[in-house]
Amino acid sequence: MDLNTVLPEIRSGYSEIVQSMVARGWTDETGVRGESEDGVTGPVITTLTKANDNVRVRLRIDMYTDWIVASLTFPDAPRGCRVAD
Repeated sequence: MDLNTVLPEIRSGYSEIVQSMVARGWTDETGVRGESEDGVTGPVITTLTKANDNVRVRLRIDMYTDWIVASLTFPDAPRGCRVAD
């Protein structure tokens, strides 16, 4: 992802979403980052995890040119109860 193609309000909103989730106790396991022409480096795909007792939840947030999409999974759930494989 080229951050130069992302609308500024999307970049700002994406950052606010991620910071808000981290402030609520989610762990940021970001691995994919991009850099814009103005030297700003930031995540373009963020993976957040949170555990409540033995139940682990994973939230992936992707940033695109003019939209943000998120997916929530329960990686340790029995196969028949999983939101996604």
